[in-house]
Amino acid sequence: MGAYAAQAVLLGLHWGYGLRGVLPAQSILAGGLAPLSWLGFRSFVTVNQRAALHMLPPLLIAGLWVFAPWFIDLALALIFLGYGIALLRLAYRGPDALGRATLDGAISVSHALWVTGFTVIASPIADLAINLDLMRDQGRDAGLISGVSSLISIALLGWVATVVGKSAPVLTLPSAPEPSAVPETAPPAAGDIEIVDALDALMRERAPYHDPNLSLERLAWRMALPARSLSGAINRARGMSVSQYVNQHRVADACRLLAETKKTVTHIFLEVGFQTKSNFNREFLRITGASPSAWRQQADGSASPSNGQKNAGC
Repeated sequence: MGAYAAQAVLLGLHWGYGLRGVLPAQSILAGGLAPLSWLGFRSFVTVNQRAALHMLPPLLIAGLWVFAPWFIDLALALIFLGYGIALLRLAYRGPDALGRATLDGAISVSHALWVTGFTVIASPIADLAINLDLMRDQGRDAGLISGVSSLISIALLGWVATVVGKSAPVLTLPSAPEPSAVPETAPPAAGDIEIVDALDALMRERAPYHDPNLSLERLAWRMALPARSLSGAINRARGMSVSQYVNQHRVADACRLLAETKKTVTHIFLEVGFQTKSNFNREFLRITGASPSAWRQQADGSASPSNGQKNAGC
């Protein structure tokens, strides 16, 4: 996020004050923005043991400034398009591909990944619009285009940074290799039912979902299984992602506490493993069809939500 803010400052100095001396720094920094975005999200999948390789793009731009400055715009466009496509491919794999993200936030991180991918791809489009304006109107609106695109990018990536910060990758465990996406519509494979039954037993007896930092990687370690085997079994046997499966258990426990205790909703969502009230409310509504307060009122017999049964989803 800081790198994007610095880039916005350099763009302002260039287009707002006509300081062309910032162009080399602006271009070199731009060459590192997309790789940094990729490394940030890739850390939710696995440890980046070759992170240094992704510093080659800004070094390439620095070299082009010396030897072939006329290729810089094309090089930057290719860098952003390449990393943008890579981000979208990772997003397409779904929340279960983010094995090191907390399960409470994996879905939000997946959404943030989509936003970042499209934002990265949009950057060369904005640059193309600026170049067209320079050719047609001598750059009359170039500053406006640059400012608006930077403002939108900063706003979107500010939200992304907030989401990612709440679901920072947890400690890597040795027995959890990188998961792969498994279509939810695939029929159960041999052993899937046994795996999920064993996981159900673990959930009932040990309630690992109470850990707000629980991730697919940690859960797979508890089950002594590869992460991709566990996520695939849940996908095929239950037709849901690991995040949805774990949150279903959290919501069921929350329903019990809402019905049997007088604890506040805030106390309950923290106790069952959610990190934020917004995630809790969203998942509770998705699973039960009612808000926590409405569900509690119905459980107490003092009200009747219009959406149906008291125990729906719990």
